[in-house]
Amino acid sequence: MTDALSLPENITLRDSQDYIHRICKSRAFNVSDPILEMLFLTEEIGELARVIRRTDPRGHADAHKKKT
Repeated sequence: MTDALSLPENITLRDSQDYIHRICKSRAFNVSDPILEMLFLTEEIGELARVIRRTDPRGHADAHKKKT
């Protein structure tokens, strides 16, 4: 059994849309306010970018420095 805020292993577009709807509702972002929705999306993208930067070798500040 999966909880309401988890995704199945092989997700469909509908699964993704339903998941986002549940997340928004659980975090009180289920109001029809485009500004709040944009802020929520921006925050989530920032969190994703942080994880990618920390786990991908190309994301580290030293990755682009020339080796001498």
